Amino acid sequence: MMSKKEKQIMGYLLGRCALKDQEAFEQLYSLCSANLYGLLFKMLKNNDDSNEVLQQVFEKIWRMAPGLTSEIEYPWAWLCQVTRNLAIDSIRAKARQKLEFQENVPEVKDTHNNFSYEPKLDECISTLNSQQKIAITKIYQFGYTQSELATHLDAPLGTVKSWIRRGLEALKICLS
Repeated sequence: MMSKKEKQIMGYLLGRCALKDQEAFEQLYSLCSANLYGLLFKMLKNNDDSNEVLQQVFEKIWRMAPGLTSEIEYPWAWLCQVTRNLAIDSIRAKARQKLEFQENVPEVKDTHNNFSYEPKLDECISTLNSQQKIAITKIYQFGYTQSELATHLDAPLGTVKSWIRRGLEALKICLS
């Protein structure tokens, strides 16, 4: 756990990084890297993956630093969020590597049962139209991002987002 003083120092160092102060960046790394690595290891459960994502975190901080016009109010929370987002990206990328992209989208009725936790959910999913079933299944079961799904289905991103939103709204109503 970081002390209040360390968090203040961290905010100052981020402000200096915004001015491309390399020494401040190195100090920020020394101050935060061990704790951020711990967060990554809890999420990724792999030393090599954690080290790789930690490097990406600090590369991203360096690239984003000039856009930080003033000191961040909660620097530790901001650093953790950047770290968490990159860890999630890494998890999703690994999951996608394991999946084979199929030429045709499989019928959801064959796959959605794999992630159902209660019979009521199966029943509610069966009430969705085919686009909503496919979109929700690909997003939640296979870990596609909305952009990847739009590309995979050769549909506009806005349309895919609408399918997901409307499908989730229908599920919420059905399950309540």
